Amino acid sequence: MPAPAAEEATEDEDDPSVKEFLQVLLQIQREVRDHEEKARLEALLRLQLQRQEQAKREAVGGLFAQAMQEALQEAMVEEQQKREQAEFMRFLQALGL
Repeated sequence: MPAPAAEEATEDEDDPSVKEFLQVLLQIQREVRDHEEKARLEALLRLQLQRQEQAKREAVGGLFAQAMQEALQEAMVEEQQKREQAEFMRFLQALGL
């Protein structure tokens, strides 16, 4: 009787359905790992894009603020020049020129 049990164990090991099952199981594990890696990389890319967009918004905001400050300074200089010119004209009028 021991011979049939030993023969049965050998048949189970060589059974194509067991091998196929193991191959399918390994393939599923690989696909799960690949999917997880892909999801991780996609998340990293999304984070990187968000950071780049934030940096762009900050840069544009900084440029806008700088442009506004320069425009304000220019307007102040022009206003000062107008006041000085008006004062000079009053001075000339006071001299009768």
